Amino acid sequence: MAGYGPASLNNLQDRYLNDAHKYDAHFIVAMVEGASTVVSALGIWPVVMRSQHSSGTGSLRERARMILAPETPRAMMAKHDAAGYSSPCSSQFSPEEMHAKLHHENNFDYIRLFAALQVLIFHSIYHLGIESPFWTNILSPFAGVPIFFVTSGFLITASYERKPTLLSYAHNRVLRIFPGLWACLAVTAAVVLYLGYEVWSVAGVQWFVLQLCAVIYTPKFLSGFGFGSYNGSLWTIPVELQFYATVPVLSYVVARTRRKDLTLAVALVFFLGLAVIIRGIAPSVMGIYDTTETLAGKLLRYCFFSHYYLFLIGALCWYLRLETTKILAGAAWAWLIVLAATHVVFRDATPIAVVVRQGVLAMFTLAVAHSYVRVNLLRGQDISYGVYLYHGLILNLVIEFGGGGDARWLYGVLGASLVAGWLSWALVEKRMRSRKFREGFRHA
Repeated sequence: MAGYGPASLNNLQDRYLNDAHKYDAHFIVAMVEGASTVVSALGIWPVVMRSQHSSGTGSLRERARMILAPETPRAMMAKHDAAGYSSPCSSQFSPEEMHAKLHHENNFDYIRLFAALQVLIFHSIYHLGIESPFWTNILSPFAGVPIFFVTSGFLITASYERKPTLLSYAHNRVLRIFPGLWACLAVTAAVVLYLGYEVWSVAGVQWFVLQLCAVIYTPKFLSGFGFGSYNGSLWTIPVELQFYATVPVLSYVVARTRRKDLTLAVALVFFLGLAVIIRGIAPSVMGIYDTTETLAGKLLRYCFFSHYYLFLIGALCWYLRLETTKILAGAAWAWLIVLAATHVVFRDATPIAVVVRQGVLAMFTLAVAHSYVRVNLLRGQDISYGVYLYHGLILNLVIEFGGGGDARWLYGVLGASLVAGWLSWALVEKRMRSRKFREGFRHA
């Protein structure tokens, strides 16, 4: 409490209560509407939402009490200090940051794991040469890569804006991407070296060093390994790193415009149009290969502006606080209906159809993230990145040793990738996360 007198304490209380009333009013309205939807659609009683983070604010009842009899900053500090948490007015968090920290409930952990598994399943079906099991038809409209991109747009923008310092931002982004990637590359290099591929060569050393720098490509000496791409899923990592570089620039532009909603809308329209043009020029950006992918097509697929509309949708939703409105909060069913309609109306694989479907998928993803939030059963075990990193290597090994043509291999790859993802989290990613600068938004 050093440095806070009675007058400043009252000011802090007023600021906190004003913000809390605004947010919680939106939150309770969204939750009541969401609960009504569940009751009417499924005929079940809603489960009272609990906190999914160690520093969360508790149940819906507690949120309602907060509006009717809100705690003062002093009472909040006493409660959090007694529980071993940081004080809201400590030097580590400003009152605004603490307010943001108290309101972080979402389903992003589930969403990212689903996206990783969706990518794994469809990669396995294609490369193993098996027929799609009937249940995979349900998953096909929910493409994993666009889900990852829009999720990053929302979370990374929130992370930067809550603590907009380039040093902490760069530090945290490096720790998020590279330790897990480096561990996967080390395992991959050891495996292919054991299998007799020329890793100890000029081309092999050059390849390995460039992979460590996230310059992802498959060298000629690995073209015969597995299905011909040592880990094809990794192409999204350089795209994500490019997205990260745009966040401070976007923040600078938004902060210096009077109408950020109009600025963001114009930017989104521009990148939507650009995405359509690029997909018309290079269909391989959409995953459509009439022939071998050209170098120009590969470069366009690796460039951030080909996919930036997805990232920008996430950023726009955060800047305009749409997660606190009926547009997203509790609106998962509504966006699911819209998504189903787009797959009926825009069923062809044309550039416009693909961009429209993925744009609606992006909004559906963010709506799911902020609808019907319950206890997080994953308990912070974020294995999605590890699953995404290792499933390509595991799939290649299955094919390298003659597997394929049998649907049982799909479940084998799925199980092995989940184990690898957990090991990546427990041995590498979790330890690196403890070294991150503290951020105001969870799991960015």
